[in-house]
Amino acid sequence: MSTIANQVHTNFKVFVGAPASDGSIGGIASKVASFAVDSRIAAKSIGVEYLEAAKKLVITLGYRTDEAPYPIRLHSVRQVRNRQYGQPSAAG
Repeated sequence: MSTIANQVHTNFKVFVGAPASDGSIGGIASKVASFAVDSRIAAKSIGVEYLEAAKKLVITLGYRTDEAPYPIRLHSVRQVRNRQYGQPSAAG
């Protein structure tokens, strides 16, 4: 089992692009996954932010190079409003 020390990382890669026409993360997801495989890294953190004014997605990938590499896969999950509380919730 992993310890907290194994989660510490100082390497980051930033990916920026437009979302797909359906609002999903589209092609950026495959770029992130390809980077992980091609660079032989162990992903430790993934951040996603949508910049509304620029209509761009920013994905950050924190990783380590001193561990066994493993593939990753990203996909979108549409959120809907929870009718009772008005808060976003995952749609399935």
